[in-house]
Amino acid sequence: MTAEPSVRTERRVTGLWGRSWPWLLRTVAVLWIALAAALLLDHFRTHTAVGLTAGDGKAAFGGDSINFWSGARLALEGRLDVIYDFDRYHAFQIAVLNGPIHLYHYSYPPVALLLTWPLGLLPYLAAWAVWIFGGIALFLFVLHRAWPPGPFRTLDALLLGLAAPAVTMNIWTGQTGTWIAALIGGALLLLPRRPVLAGALLGLLVVKPQLAVLLPVALLAGRRWAALFACAGTAAALLLASALLFGVESWQAYLQRADHLRGWILEDGTGVQQLFTSVFATVRHLPTEVGTAYAAQGVTALAAAALVWIAWRRPAPQPARDAMLVLGTLLATPYVQVYDLVLAGFVPLWLLASLPEGDPRRPFVWAASAPLILCALVAPFISVWTGFGPAPLLILPAVAVAYLCLEGALEPGAARATSGALR
Repeated sequence: MTAEPSVRTERRVTGLWGRSWPWLLRTVAVLWIALAAALLLDHFRTHTAVGLTAGDGKAAFGGDSINFWSGARLALEGRLDVIYDFDRYHAFQIAVLNGPIHLYHYSYPPVALLLTWPLGLLPYLAAWAVWIFGGIALFLFVLHRAWPPGPFRTLDALLLGLAAPAVTMNIWTGQTGTWIAALIGGALLLLPRRPVLAGALLGLLVVKPQLAVLLPVALLAGRRWAALFACAGTAAALLLASALLFGVESWQAYLQRADHLRGWILEDGTGVQQLFTSVFATVRHLPTEVGTAYAAQGVTALAAAALVWIAWRRPAPQPARDAMLVLGTLLATPYVQVYDLVLAGFVPLWLLASLPEGDPRRPFVWAASAPLILCALVAPFISVWTGFGPAPLLILPAVAVAYLCLEGALEPGAARATSGALR
């Protein structure tokens, strides 16, 4: 029996759209990359007006990159006492930049110096280039490894990685987003085959423990004992090494200032609240009392931990488990900002990898991925315009879809076949 003309026409149109939409997405990605590059170049150009500043007493060239370099340089010079001294640290950076800036502060534990000290061997601008472009390169490499096989695998991984708004925001702020995304993404890809190495990589998150808050839940639920012990051992070794190299006094100085920084950055948030994507920040600036915001964050963290436990306990595909862990982490911690959403770039790939072609849930993955990926761009503007931070609401659809991918998903063996590129 031949199909009716209208049916044949509909099939031709659908087939044409199916062939055309990837190129439409690629075109949009190229246009956004070009626009973002132009905006970033202009931003950095204005920050050379007076030395390496804009001359307005605000941000430094490279944003928070100056912190990672300053800490490393001061540590190499043996001036550890300056790092957690706000006034002397500020004076050091002004002298380096040769221009006025607002107060920066080294808000990282001394263990971070163990991983960033090579930056201190370079002049600041060279260190900034290594920090930004090295992080992007490593993130793109891991994203490429996670990308499913196909004729345009390299092109698509490159375009998605560079077009992700969170990557743009990470370059703008000079932050750790690409490095952390590559670290977590790479470790989770390695976990099924090389659990000890994966655990050791996850142990490096001791430098940003707020993004490791659900790792014990996942590894315990999944009975990943080798990875769990490797993670704990790596973290303990780094902590011990930092205390031996930099002295217990550096840790005491950090802990004394951590309380002040929590109040300034997280609980008050003046000037930076639009960058936060946590439930705490959303509730805090409704506005409500700090205690109410912490309570809301605590309830959310417990719910996220429960979802991660369920995902890693049941025989679900590993990519779906990984996606739930990433999404749960973004919701569980109060201290998460737009540049941390670089990590969310793996979520659509992992959810699609857990479903077979033709699965009716695949369109929902695409629909939920759009607000998740665009969150880093959309949420700050809405926050500035309205005072309301919508980021958690933009992340929740992906959480719901991730749970659907666990329900009745492929058996683990079939999922591994579907996501062969992940290995």
